[in-house]
Amino acid sequence: MSKLNQHKFNILIGNTIRDFRKKSNFSRIELATKSNVNEKYLGKIERGESSASVFILKKIAIGLEVELIKLLKKA
Repeated sequence: MSKLNQHKFNILIGNTIRDFRKKSNFSRIELATKSNVNEKYLGKIERGESSASVFILKKIAIGLEVELIKLLKKA
């Protein structure tokens, strides 16, 4: 298993969220509204600039209408 660091993980999670968002045809504002997450914070998460708590990831998963495990599996 390869060594994983926080920055790489943040980028992987962010890319996964962005991929799911685009597949759902949501703008970042739409997903932020559906997830009840601040749009600027969501942008930072998608760019891998911020770490999201499990609670925030769950809110985003609900907004995307996917199970949280699907976000984590790709990371």
